This record gives sequence, structure tokens and C-alpha cells, in this order.
Amino acid sequence: MHQLALSAAGREKLSKLFTLNPQWTQETNLTSTDLQYFFSIIYSQFQGAVQYSGDNRKGYADGHGIPDMCTIMTNESNTPIENIAKFNEYMTIFYSVRAPIKI
Repeated sequence: MHQLALSAAGREKLSKLFTLNPQWTQETNLTSTDLQYFFSIIYSQFQGAVQYSGDNRKGYADGHGIPDMCTIMTNESNTPIENIAKFNEYMTIFYSVRAPIKI
């Protein structure tokens, strides 16, 4: 992913893989902050799955978290980067259909 982020064509490929909106094209002028934010979001999906896995609240009470992450990430029919994109999509949907945890 890092290598793809270094070129306009690579960033366009990342945009397609991760279904970015707005899309990154070869003409898109991205700042280093834009790229840092992208990688931060991807990283945080893994953090959330690991941190809350097994805490028995909301969706995690149904076994989501590390088990689902491992299932997605070890799918050998995809490339590793496709698995990361699939996991990102999974977690985005997971968080969007669950009510926030009330403190």
C-alpha cells in the first residue's frame, strides 16, 4: 500500500480498491496529510476489531472482531491488499449499522 501511495497511478489504484469518495485520480493533488489520514483510517479499523473483540457489547457480543478479521485477512482467493480493502469495507458497515456505545 505504501508503494502504491507514492505514485499517481498507484493512488488511483488504491482509490478503486478502497472505493474512496471523492475518488483519487491521477490528477488529484493530495497532501501528505491526506495520505496520513487514509492510512490512519485503515489502521484504526484493525485497532477497533482487536481492542473490542470479545468484550460482549453490541456487535462484538455476536463474535465479531478478531475472528472475523482473521477470516477476511486469510482469504487466499484475494491478494493481501484486497483483503485489507474487504476488511475495511466490513468494519465500515459494522460500525454504520450499530448504535454507538453509550457511556
